[in-house]
Amino acid sequence: NRYFKFPGKLHPEISGLLDKAGQINNALEQEIDLFIDIHGHFKRKGSFMYGTSYPLHEDGYYKVRFIPKLMENKWKAFRFHSCIFRK
Repeated sequence: NRYFKFPGKLHPEISGLLDKAGQINNALEQEIDLFIDIHGHFKRKGSFMYGTSYPLHEDGYYKVRFIPKLMENKWKAFRFHSCIFRK
């Protein structure tokens, strides 16, 4: 989401989510590897996800696509090709 780096006062939900993620990181003494945000949209069929974009030959490229691809194989309402991967 374009507001995640600097959510500001207009996006208290994102600020709260980032605070909670920080608390979890500190409690577990490790970083969160994955946060799933499943979307539905009136202009698109089914559900989809947003993910970060990585160059094709980096490990991150496959890691961010793994869960969405599994979901498409298990859930008819989820569409991998509707997922958006960008910075």
